[in-house]
Amino acid sequence: MWGYEKHDIKFTLSGHTNNVNYITFSPDEKYILTASEDKTAKTWDAATGKLILDLKGHTDGVKFAKFSPDGKSILTSSNDNTNKLWDAKTGALLYTFFSVNKSDYFFQLPQGYYYCTPAAAKLLHYVKGRNVISFDQLDIKYNRPDKVLEAIGNPDTALIKAYRKAYYKRIKKLGIDTISFREGYSVPEADFTNRDSIKYEQRDNKLVLTIHASDSLYLLDRYNVWVNEVPVYGSKGINIRKNKSNTLDITVTITLSNGENRIETSVINVNGTESYRIPLRVKYIPGKAGAEKIFFIGMGINNFKDKKYNLQWSVKDIRDLAIKFKQKTNGEISIDTLFNENVTVKNIKKLKERLLQTTVDDKVIIAYSGHGLLSKDYDYFLSTYDINFNDPEKDGLAYEELEGLLDDIPARKKLMMIDACHSGEVDKDELTAMIRVQKQLDPGKKGADEIIDTTMKTLGSRNTIELMQDLFANVGKSTGATIISAAAGTQFALERGDLENGVFTFSILEAMAQNITMPISRLKSIISARVQELTNGQQMPTSRNETLEFDWKIW
Repeated sequence: MWGYEKHDIKFTLSGHTNNVNYITFSPDEKYILTASEDKTAKTWDAATGKLILDLKGHTDGVKFAKFSPDGKSILTSSNDNTNKLWDAKTGALLYTFFSVNKSDYFFQLPQGYYYCTPAAAKLLHYVKGRNVISFDQLDIKYNRPDKVLEAIGNPDTALIKAYRKAYYKRIKKLGIDTISFREGYSVPEADFTNRDSIKYEQRDNKLVLTIHASDSLYLLDRYNVWVNEVPVYGSKGINIRKNKSNTLDITVTITLSNGENRIETSVINVNGTESYRIPLRVKYIPGKAGAEKIFFIGMGINNFKDKKYNLQWSVKDIRDLAIKFKQKTNGEISIDTLFNENVTVKNIKKLKERLLQTTVDDKVIIAYSGHGLLSKDYDYFLSTYDINFNDPEKDGLAYEELEGLLDDIPARKKLMMIDACHSGEVDKDELTAMIRVQKQLDPGKKGADEIIDTTMKTLGSRNTIELMQDLFANVGKSTGATIISAAAGTQFALERGDLENGVFTFSILEAMAQNITMPISRLKSIISARVQELTNGQQMPTSRNETLEFDWKIW
């Protein structure tokens, strides 16, 4: 620090152990802020040169530092690709943030809670000792946008409340017991005991795994193994409750998929608490690669037993998709279709027999086009030929039955596309409350569709389920299939005569015509944008389920 008039040295700031990259004053000029290659930033008394704060937390050199305009906080930017905001009075770290690309970002509090885009969350992993834990299990605990916004002083209390509600909706949907989040609570453990002896490159498609699991307090209920996010033993796993034991030692043999295999195991105790899954990665290199088979199953209905509900383009939707997939695969595809009077619950369930004949490397694509209805309890049903439209539980196809076609089958590449109204998830709690209020205001309103069509529009933005889907990556593994729905649970799936297809199906056909190949993630992104464009924002496709890392090419 030099005197301006006499050019004399007032004092020297000593304390950094490497180059100083940046120096600036606080807005009131009472403090000096420095940033250094020694990974720290420091504040000094501008009158005496006394060190006030030593800001430590970056893992590489700090290249930039600046006071906020009001002087209450300090921003630092580092070569470690993170930025940090600090309390200028106490030196406490307020939060860390960084951008992943032009649209994805990540904010984290010192307590570990974070707020980020779903795409950024998928890049995370957790390290426990030498083990890596997949992000999806701890994301449930630490992905708390409400806590982050509250901690950084965001004034929008309504937004914070909505985010908190969306978080608890997520917890409820996943069936998570939040008591397991408490420090010191007993969480079961499970892992492959022969992990260290397994070579990364495998020449045999059969891999023997020894699993040990235990819980210090509770009996074990069931276990499962996943390969590329697909449950080997179905979504429910293997029930071991009858063993009445808090330990498990078992040897299993699994079939590897061609190429990369991400293998996980976990155990769940009788309280519903799941062990952390630690991925094991191996690569299967077959001596002679077998050709993968593609199975396309399509269901479309124009004509119903109750003719006043007839549609125009649903059958054409499925026929067009079947033709396009056949073209994309040069005819190397197995196609099964059900139309009009053949679309019955019995016939649809029978399709499972075909899918049980698949192999682990096959692709299964299921497409449905027709009506989507909500029961009086707001459960979701898909129309069959003889469905009772006033009571869809009678002869209607429960969504769970359709999804069940993809559960516990050998094929691991599974995609379902549903072009029907309300095919996204419905927030039953909110809908019930809204209907109760609506009936008080207008007793003439009775149908769920009427309530959805009017009351939901008054929300202005999203219901909690839809907000939850925007905020959080879907970590419910379920069947391991990706399920893309034409519309949110509160929206209608639209047909347009000029397109001669449902808007959702038209967007898929358009993407197939314009792209030589397409991974699932790209298809989801394209049709989401295109459907919103074609409907002026009235319809927005959603994902009921998705794989997080396993992004296979559809064609």
